[in-house]
Amino acid sequence: MRPETARLVRTDIMPPELDSYGNGFGFGGYVARPGAWNAGEFGWDGAAGTKAWLDPVRNYAAVMMVQFFPWGAVPIAEEVRGAIRADLGIVMT
Repeated sequence: MRPETARLVRTDIMPPELDSYGNGFGFGGYVARPGAWNAGEFGWDGAAGTKAWLDPVRNYAAVMMVQFFPWGAVPIAEEVRGAIRADLGIVMT
């Protein structure tokens, strides 16, 4: 993939007044906007809870494979994120 194409995947293309759960959205999924607690992160949330995210600011990527409905019924994502960050020694400010 050309670097220009990769940049488009993680570039917020939504107008500032629109958001997707507080994030922007690019050609490859959600994009955490500047000022957000996870600014710089991008990824995808699946309809049945599966999540994938890449965080070039903190230098890690993760995939969480789960299946449940409705979306958000099992609040596990933030626990998984917290455990990964703790294991990697990442302190969120």
